[in-house]
Amino acid sequence: NFKRLLVRYERRAEMHEAMLALGCCLVCFRRLRSSI
Repeated sequence: NFKRLLVRYERRAEMHEAMLALGCCLVCFRRLRSSI
């Protein structure tokens, strides 16, 4: 049961990291586009 909970937590952490990376890409893209 604990192992299953750990796997679920890891998957959620991966999703969180992906969302953060996507947000950073969007911010960088907007800054680049506005500076050009």
